[in-house]
Amino acid sequence: MAAVPPTAQVPSWMTKEYFVEVVAKKFGLSEDDFTIDALDVKPATEAGDNFASKLYRVAVGVSCKDGSSKKLSLIVKALVNMGMAEEMIQMMNVFPKEKEMYVDIIPALEQLYREKGIYVEFGPKCYKNETRPTDSLVLEDLNDRQFRMVNRREGLDLEHTKVVLKKLAQFHAASAVLFERKGPFSAVFDEGMYNVRSKAIFEAHMRPHMETSVKMVRLWPNGEYYAEIMAVLKLV
Repeated sequence: MAAVPPTAQVPSWMTKEYFVEVVAKKFGLSEDDFTIDALDVKPATEAGDNFASKLYRVAVGVSCKDGSSKKLSLIVKALVNMGMAEEMIQMMNVFPKEKEMYVDIIPALEQLYREKGIYVEFGPKCYKNETRPTDSLVLEDLNDRQFRMVNRREGLDLEHTKVVLKKLAQFHAASAVLFERKGPFSAVFDEGMYNVRSKAIFEAHMRPHMETSVKMVRLWPNGEYYAEIMAVLKLV
């Protein structure tokens, strides 16, 4: 049974059976050559760190027929009971876009560099993706390679900023070459997050936030002036 802190809920579909395919793919084993004897599921982020899904860190313990044992840490990204946010995410095709990126596009971009003898990675490996009973992705846990999330309120230092900009440039260059070779990307990328179809639901979602913002603005020196501008612009 999956162990989990009492404050978090584990989706009923996140069972040992769900991860059999992942373990087989990761270690190159037949599904008959091992059993999963331990599964520990915990939230992978703090509250408020992730907006478009829920993230779980899953520790998997494996016993093999040859007597050996293995351990595997995974990140599961899933669309689980998110109310209005879930409707917004589905309208924006967030998971179809992410699936195509992790499964098709990122490996293709990395392959372009390998053809030139350059080893570049643009993201974690994706071991599994599902649409039933909900949209979910099973990804490599980059903590195992000593990657860490930066505090979003503090930002990056100069050294890491340079690393990110270099990787972004490599990504942009490879995407241009891939477009030249393969043609346009999938139609799921034709629309961004904010579009005509999502306008109404975004307005409903953002209105309470804007109302709170206006109340705060009115507390500023000369705040009434700016609050009235927001009202004229129909931001509330």
